Amino acid sequence: MEEDVTGKENVQAMKVAVALAVLRNKPPGVSGRRYAEVLCEKFRASQLHWKQQYERAGAEILHLKQELLMRTQTQQPEKVQASSSQIFEDSLPPDSQPLFPTPPPSGSAGPSQCTSISSSDAQFSLAKHTEFLHHVINIQTASKILASDRPLQDITQQSLLHSLQILQTHIGSDEISWTVQEQCVQTIVAVVNHSNKHIFDCVLEEVASLCTHIIEHIMSYSKPNYKVLDKKSHLLSSFIDCKQFTPTLLRLLFETIYTYSDSLKQCVKDKEQLDPNRFCNIYYIIKAAENCLRKKGSEVNLDEKQCIRTNLEESFLFITERFPLFVHAVWRLCVLLT
Repeated sequence: MEEDVTGKENVQAMKVAVALAVLRNKPPGVSGRRYAEVLCEKFRASQLHWKQQYERAGAEILHLKQELLMRTQTQQPEKVQASSSQIFEDSLPPDSQPLFPTPPPSGSAGPSQCTSISSSDAQFSLAKHTEFLHHVINIQTASKILASDRPLQDITQQSLLHSLQILQTHIGSDEISWTVQEQCVQTIVAVVNHSNKHIFDCVLEEVASLCTHIIEHIMSYSKPNYKVLDKKSHLLSSFIDCKQFTPTLLRLLFETIYTYSDSLKQCVKDKEQLDPNRFCNIYYIIKAAENCLRKKGSEVNLDEKQCIRTNLEESFLFITERFPLFVHAVWRLCVLLT
């Protein structure tokens, strides 16, 4: 107890000392408060700079580890590479974009060369992760190899997590092209589809976080650019191609629809004005849910389907007359759940 009191007293004394130092050293004509704010801004800028340097160095180390493993793995027999390449191609959805080509053999243009990328650090890093993860699937029977090869498993896990974090950070910006984002998501899905449970457990939370972030970004979007919303909706529904992600993705999508439906009921009850942007944006969430059900609806068990359908039918009670377009869109989802 005495140590806690002493600690608090020391903190207070330190604060007083810092305040006196600021007042004594402030330039003439500048208030103490303003000078303290300037010092804080400089300190934060310095912290941000070194944080960025640390993250950039960490990413470079990871890319070097990836390249080392890729060069080692390309020396495997051609027969293993060919069969594993077929595994990768079979794991992609029919409408997927073409990914990076098969990594070249040792001695030719090395794995460090990524084509069609800009000078953006984020895009470059994401493209490098995608190339490595594509390589993992392209030459590995992933479930067996990843389970027995601890270094490969660790670097694959780090690459997946870093890719998901980059996507989440830059989902609302133009720094990373949609093609690179789509390629990355397709590759993440393909890797997880053929990986062990440990890999899946490690990335599930990040995938849920990314999907939540995309949903929030769609719902808060206020610019009249529906192509961007359509691409985000498509990116969101791409995760359904991984069967392990299906329950999480469907839960997030339908919870968003339920919540928005409740807000419409509140509008009717209180005679409030409708936010036109959110009303338009919810259709891209519904579209993502519809795409997911069309792809994987047959794999959802009957009890879960019935539960979702019941909740959807309850969600449009009392709003049919005022919001018929919304109700019609939700009813289309109910049909897919029959």
